[in-house]
Amino acid sequence: MIRREGFLLYECLEDDKHNIAELLKYLVKLGCIRQAKDIFNQYRTSFPRKQDVYFIAAAIAIAENRFAEAEHIVAQGLAIDCGNSELICQAADIYNKTGRLHQAIYKYQQALVVAADSETAKINTLIEDVKQTSEYITVQQAIMSIFA
Repeated sequence: MIRREGFLLYECLEDDKHNIAELLKYLVKLGCIRQAKDIFNQYRTSFPRKQDVYFIAAAIAIAENRFAEAEHIVAQGLAIDCGNSELICQAADIYNKTGRLHQAIYKYQQALVVAADSETAKINTLIEDVKQTSEYITVQQAIMSIFA
């Protein structure tokens, strides 16, 4: 079924290159990394927004557990557009997946400042998810554990 969907996807990409980024994000979300990489490499120069290239390249690296590379790619994208909430959230996601929970929350909070209103609920949920992680310790909890 994936092959058939991939074929249809290629046809859609030829017809409407403005939707390439969204389609690739969807493929990565589905776990179709090989197909996403193939299409990404073919259409890499066709993206209307340069930030999308960084976002998708990093998403593929994250899906393949290449977090250091993904972090470097996101940093490059943020150097071009430091107010891109998708890239900021992606940095937070990398921090979260690599156990840097305080950095993840900080990045998510940065994303809240620049995010569209429609994205804030999702970002707040991501912040709460990180805070629920068993490894996350607040400053107050750390101080309490020292004096316990």
